[in-house]
Amino acid sequence: MVILVVASLVGGAYVGYQSGYTNSRLQLDPELQRQININADITRENEALNQALYNASNMNVVRIGYIASSLTDLELSKPLIEQIIQPDLNEYAGKLGYNVTFQFEIVNALSQSGVHLQKLQELKGMGVDLVISGGWSSMLSDGLRYANEYDMLLVGTSSTSPWGLATPNDRLFRMLPPESAISSSLAGIMWSYGVKSVIILQRGDSWGNGFVDAFEPAWIAKGGELAGDPIKYLVDETDFSGYLAAANVQAQATKTKYPEDGRVAILLLAFDEDETIVSQIKNYAPLYDCVMFCGRSHVGSKTDVFIGNPDAIHLKAFNLSPQPFESSILDELKSRYPVRVNYLDGEGAYLYDAAWAIAASVLETRSTDASVVAGVFPDVCGRYYGASGWCRLDKNGDRAPLPYDVWFYGQDSSYAKPRSLVGVYVPDTDTMTWNIGELGSIPNGP
Repeated sequence: MVILVVASLVGGAYVGYQSGYTNSRLQLDPELQRQININADITRENEALNQALYNASNMNVVRIGYIASSLTDLELSKPLIEQIIQPDLNEYAGKLGYNVTFQFEIVNALSQSGVHLQKLQELKGMGVDLVISGGWSSMLSDGLRYANEYDMLLVGTSSTSPWGLATPNDRLFRMLPPESAISSSLAGIMWSYGVKSVIILQRGDSWGNGFVDAFEPAWIAKGGELAGDPIKYLVDETDFSGYLAAANVQAQATKTKYPEDGRVAILLLAFDEDETIVSQIKNYAPLYDCVMFCGRSHVGSKTDVFIGNPDAIHLKAFNLSPQPFESSILDELKSRYPVRVNYLDGEGAYLYDAAWAIAASVLETRSTDASVVAGVFPDVCGRYYGASGWCRLDKNGDRAPLPYDVWFYGQDSSYAKPRSLVGVYVPDTDTMTWNIGELGSIPNGP
């Protein structure tokens, strides 16, 4: 065997030529080969980046669908989209130098779940895979299945039901916190106040059942007790005497164990019938002497039946509501919106933020593929502070819960305020801060 070695200064490397092998080949120094591989990788990455930038600057028309839940929703959302959202997005894309035009396709579900699904299918048929929906939870239930099956992105701006919709790793994202956040938050608030045992009086429907399903494990995890099985009444009931008598039996036993004021609470899960229930509770002692917490917020309602209600005052009723969001973006938006300004205090702000988050996801990924956009959408929302505040999502793709204001109706009737803001609960940290001056007493605590 003859081996000939030729030394050569080629970038500090040498070339070896081997003779006597059937498959003779040129061999490079390993370090030189590594540098060549790195340069090749960089070249490929640059080519991919240039192609992506080219794609981004030449996406032409990016179509986003909006499904209005009803005629009223359509009348309010259409001018917001056409006169504000769409021009703002296109102006922003232009500033980035992208040859992109955002175009909205607006349809109406006519207050029907079946029509909502039909409109979603029609948008898919038009090639629109990025869709915002003002639809109710019942509408999104069918829509979610379709969006998952056909790889669409669906963003809700009014739905809050957690049942069947608050699930991870699907194609539905919602700009509002689910109602289950209220359930677990109430558990934290009641425990901080010093409640040990809870009597649950609820509507016998899916809302009431779902609320209890979320509340009970959160309450038990705190160390709280249930006075008995939840007492469920028919949704069309007008005479609650039988249900209140059953609740009173639980109160008698529990108040014997926890006689101290504020240790036993009623959790009332009711809709408009709550005024009738509260007026009838006074006939049942010691139930009437329990403190009461409500699962449905009256705050902000034009018909807050607890204001000045002597029975609500006696029961020391508590209610909670999400803190209203404040932002300079919202203020500026209100100055430009031509229709009903208070629409922007809720669904309008969520619609505005949903559109911006989708557009930002498209521009950042340089893609209109719904799977790609959905993959970064939570990250974009986590960095986005919009008209409705910080848009951070939870693990299920729903808006992370905002802090809750806690309201108290238990002041003496001569008190100047019809209800008092007595504290703030922060779900993220499970902390309750009481305003003792407004509450008028010091909570017992856990």
